Amino acid sequence: MNNAKKLEMNNVFANAVCQKRLLSYLENDDCGQFFKCWNELFIDKCNNKCAEIISLEFNIHLYFVTFPLRKSPPNKEEYRKRIEGLKKLLEDEDGKKYSDDVQLVQYFALPYVAEPEKHSVFRELFQKKWVKNLFDNLTVFLSNYTTNISEAQNVLLRKWMAACQLQYNELLEKKCRKLQYDYYRIVDIVNEMFDYVEQSNEEMGVIHLSPEYLMKMKARFVDATMDAEKHMQANIVAVNETTDKRNDRPRKSTKGMKKNRMMKNDESNGNLSQIIRSQSFTKLKEVVEVEEVIIDNVIGRLNYTKIGNCLIKNASGRLSCLLLQALRQRITRVPVESAGQVLAVYANNDLLLLKHLKNSVVSVITSQGDNGNDAKEELCRLLNSIASFNLGRNYLLAKNQGKELIAVLTTALKTKKLHHYAGEHVLAALQKLSIRSSVQKELIKLGMVEWLSLYLGSSKLSPTALDYGCALLLNLCLDPSGRSAASRVATIFTATIANLISDRKLQVCTYINGILFTILGIAQIKARVKEINLVNTVKEKLNNRHCKDDEKQLPIIYKILNGGKI
Repeated sequence: MNNAKKLEMNNVFANAVCQKRLLSYLENDDCGQFFKCWNELFIDKCNNKCAEIISLEFNIHLYFVTFPLRKSPPNKEEYRKRIEGLKKLLEDEDGKKYSDDVQLVQYFALPYVAEPEKHSVFRELFQKKWVKNLFDNLTVFLSNYTTNISEAQNVLLRKWMAACQLQYNELLEKKCRKLQYDYYRIVDIVNEMFDYVEQSNEEMGVIHLSPEYLMKMKARFVDATMDAEKHMQANIVAVNETTDKRNDRPRKSTKGMKKNRMMKNDESNGNLSQIIRSQSFTKLKEVVEVEEVIIDNVIGRLNYTKIGNCLIKNASGRLSCLLLQALRQRITRVPVESAGQVLAVYANNDLLLLKHLKNSVVSVITSQGDNGNDAKEELCRLLNSIASFNLGRNYLLAKNQGKELIAVLTTALKTKKLHHYAGEHVLAALQKLSIRSSVQKELIKLGMVEWLSLYLGSSKLSPTALDYGCALLLNLCLDPSGRSAASRVATIFTATIANLISDRKLQVCTYINGILFTILGIAQIKARVKEINLVNTVKEKLNNRHCKDDEKQLPIIYKILNGGKI
């Protein structure tokens, strides 16, 4: 509360200084500085003061406009400049707010009156009484506003402090559970060390330790773990009690975690170690279960419609990157069973708005320019993670949205809108989707066989891109239409395969050998293979025995290329 009082005093002091400046600027006819300070003071207007502020603000505009005519002698040239400014103000959108007040509307004709000081309606603007009333009204209003804004800031401050306390409690709870998780892992390691010492102690040639000494060490360890557990449980219960008042999370009871672990001295060494380990495993399991419950609750409470709209509106922004990363980590950093549950929620809520086809999150983000490269990379990572699960593939390929998604991704690859890691992850996602024949046919129609023939021939590919690119090409060649597409670009296709065979890339041996098995039955490919003398390349690699896969498959491929003769 001391901080709150200090903040309140600072705000009051700042508003008092601003009040003096406003009156000084008004008296000295400094219109620019006045409205600069005025806008800073009323940047957030209270609803109950809005009408009063607008009325006072318009009268101040009238004061500054008519100020040159109140001088002696009057400066009519300056007045004409200012009256033009007032005219523009009333014609702009900002001038509409003044038309709601009936008393102010009568002054809208001021720019069109030649001699306002002689007009019956505008004559009062040039009298000292009107000016004095304006100063008095401004002084009273600023004093009242300072009091009201201080009270409003106190309310906001209390809400802010409550929100910060809630956030701090959640962070503290997470740290406590992480500490508890690490603690039980250490307990398991120490238990294994005790077992190893016991086993080594019984063997010949090892320094003998008496059973009493080992028992004493274990007893000290048990006492230390009991004290640590009591301390952790006290902290976790305190945090839970504070947090549960604000959140209705279902939590597992901690009563089962307060078992008596005191051991009698007459227990055997093996029983003591076994009991300690069983208790630590039980506690470790309980901690993990609590974490999973918390994760499930978070996933269930998310508003996926807002998330999708946010990703579309900020397609190239940092917020989209962070959102996509967080959504992906809900899949990749949890057990497989939990990941399946998260994917089910994503699919049911259409996380990526795939039903909107060309207006989906994928379409919007991949169409961005270079300023959206980070968001593209995070999106592609998420797609790759989703495609790794059968449930995820079902979601991505559901109904017509699957064709649109594949078309969007292949277009982005071909037009080089996906750079480096983004392109690698899209290749990986397409490879995982291509295990389905419907996807193979769609990719072949979109010309992916021809594109991969050129793409894989590049010498600048990373191992990941080469791996998934070759695997994708193999999947496409398993389809008859894929082999037909390969025959149409036989020259480029065979040149790429020859380069990949001669290049000693361990990770692509299986895929390249598989591609050769599928395409050597095509006449155009076989003729082209003979022209480039691929049989010698295969023979050279076979002699070098590059990998186990080559040892099994290359002899058969060599026999096929040799017309059945080895």
